[in-house]
Amino acid sequence: MSNLVKDSEGIFRFAIPLEEIHRGMLHLSDTFNDHLSSLDRLISIPTLFIRGSKSDYITLTDQQVISKIFSNASIETIDGAGHWVHHEAPEIFVDIVIKFIKK
Repeated sequence: MSNLVKDSEGIFRFAIPLEEIHRGMLHLSDTFNDHLSSLDRLISIPTLFIRGSKSDYITLTDQQVISKIFSNASIETIDGAGHWVHHEAPEIFVDIVIKFIKK
């Protein structure tokens, strides 16, 4: 709700520039994928990705890219959560992070 503003006609609109963010994300994604094949080293330290089952932020394609770059990655999914997993399921999120850190 903090990203909504009421315009002069009383209609709620997003305060953030969604179209610009979308264009920027597409550009970043394209740039990243273009440079993926030219990476000179992989990241081998343990790396944790946490996603919600209701979010499409980490897709199957993303998982394939993650596994190419992060050779020691873990991807955990929190059932019933969207992309704000830390807010929607804080206890489960913290448990996952603590288990990962203790490894």
